[in-house]
Amino acid sequence: MNNIDRLRHGLAPAIVGVIALLAALVAIVGLTRLDGGWLLALAAVAVAGGAGAMALADRIGPATRIVTSAALAVEVAMLVYATSGHAFQIDMHMMFFAALALTAGWVDERAMIANATVVALHHVILNFALPWAAFPETGSDLPRVLIHAVILVAQTVALCWLAGRLRAAFADADALRTRAEDEGRSAEDRAAAEGRRAEGESRRRGELQRSVAAFQSEVGRLIEGLRAQSRQMTQTSQSLTSVAASASRDAEQAAESSSQSSGAVGAVAAASEQLSHSVAEIQSQIGGMKSIIDKVNGAAANAQGDVEKLTDQANRISEVVAIIQSIAGQTNLLALNATIEAARAGEMGKGFAVVANEVKVLADQTGKATEDIAQRIAAINASTRSTVGAMEDIARRIDEASQCAGGIVTSIEQQRVATNEIAANISHVASATRHVSDLSRRASEQTRSADHSTRSVVETAVQAEKATDGLARSVDSFLRQLAG
Repeated sequence: MNNIDRLRHGLAPAIVGVIALLAALVAIVGLTRLDGGWLLALAAVAVAGGAGAMALADRIGPATRIVTSAALAVEVAMLVYATSGHAFQIDMHMMFFAALALTAGWVDERAMIANATVVALHHVILNFALPWAAFPETGSDLPRVLIHAVILVAQTVALCWLAGRLRAAFADADALRTRAEDEGRSAEDRAAAEGRRAEGESRRRGELQRSVAAFQSEVGRLIEGLRAQSRQMTQTSQSLTSVAASASRDAEQAAESSSQSSGAVGAVAAASEQLSHSVAEIQSQIGGMKSIIDKVNGAAANAQGDVEKLTDQANRISEVVAIIQSIAGQTNLLALNATIEAARAGEMGKGFAVVANEVKVLADQTGKATEDIAQRIAAINASTRSTVGAMEDIARRIDEASQCAGGIVTSIEQQRVATNEIAANISHVASATRHVSDLSRRASEQTRSADHSTRSVVETAVQAEKATDGLARSVDSFLRQLAG
């Protein structure tokens, strides 16, 4: 319903009420002043009833507006008739203009024209047919009718123009109201949407805060785990460094011992060569019994001393071999421990595990080489014991040189063969000892390389721990910015 319809709904009862009031006034005046006034009263009531029925059927419809406007003019005309012959009759004409002004409330030019048409017909017809029913004078009064007509037309035109302007104003007001309502609904929709958006934003912020809290907890746990692993890696690397340093020292000692063993074996080889030359000298001078016996006696004494020295050197070599075997066992154990520590270190310890395995292999080779040396030394000891027996036999044979010269020759030949065998064995021992020395030096170099690698691992672990602390600070700063 627009503003004009609301105005008309409010005006309808007033117009119907005015019509009813005029009908009552006509009935009262007619019954009191006119003969047959009851007919006028019935007519007034009938007009009022018809207008009321129209209003009940269609309160503000076009027909209702036109009929009620015309009914107002009819009721005023009947009131003018009821006051005929009275001084107030001419004054009742003022009610025509008042009624016309009242019809302007319908904001309908047709209603106002209907009212004005009834008034015009009333004046024109009664002016000529029943002048006394319209004016106080008994005769017609055309100038007065014209004056009233001019005023009526002017008022009608003015009211119609006003109705048009009022209708346009109401239309603008309705448009503004509709737009305002639309904007109000849009504003409400926007407010509701903003509320929903704010609620969604609040919910998302809550979810984001919960996610940030969960993420912060998880990242904190991971960073703490990284710190613990970095510290553990640092400790393990330090332990590996200590083990590598110890292995390096042991390898250097093994190399030094191997060098000493090589020197001792060289001395034994020289002694063996000297013994061989002595036997050759004895054999070359066997032709002269006395001189040979004397020389053989001296050579035998020298040979016996050399054999004793050889025995001492062989015993020393056995001791050195035992030391090398002990060192090889310790190196093997250290390599095993290093392998275990490298396995604990995981990915960072793979390189060291390879080095430790190489050290273990070298230690095994050293053990095998020392076992071979021990076997060779045992053979040397056996040979020296045989030589000692031969020398004792030579001593006895010297006393019986004249009787058993041939036996001496045979014994000397046996001694030569044994001496050659000793020299060959000593040569093998020297070669094996040099190999052990080379292996020990290589083990020492590889152990130093492993020590350098473990120190690099320690530095990497420290840098990883620092990087973990920096990561923790960066993540904490990011989460504070995200939460803010």
